[in-house]
Amino acid sequence: MEPLFTAKSQFTWEECWQMTKTALLRRRHTALAVVALVLLCVLFSAMAGHPYPLLLCILFLAVYMLVVRINTRRAFLANRVMRDQNMSFSFYADRFEVEYSGGHAVIPFDQLFALWETDTNFYLMLSPNQGYALSREGCNEDLAAFLRTKNAKKI
Repeated sequence: MEPLFTAKSQFTWEECWQMTKTALLRRRHTALAVVALVLLCVLFSAMAGHPYPLLLCILFLAVYMLVVRINTRRAFLANRVMRDQNMSFSFYADRFEVEYSGGHAVIPFDQLFALWETDTNFYLMLSPNQGYALSREGCNEDLAAFLRTKNAKKI
């Protein structure tokens, strides 16, 4: 059976970092914790009359993002199967297939955790922090419309 659509993409460090940031922003508890922390720091700054709590909050968030970036980079470099892989996607009505030098995967759409769309990528997520990045450069508008019919959520 011939695929409805095909596309190619490469999983580079930049793509990995973009996917990690998108996954972090999609976690409601993380976003709520950040908003609560910032509001708490603004409240403490207003009560104390000093900007120090707010500056401490900003420093904490910057250090947190740096630690996440370092850990993501380590994981990317350690993953020899996916690092800098050229992937070929084949899309069918009920599933998609991914081929790369490390293997072949067949994933039914109904088993995806989520399907996210950003301005630069589609993320076919297998779990909250694992998935495939499909660059929008590698897919045409018909494929993008097809993926939107599979409940792709715009981020």
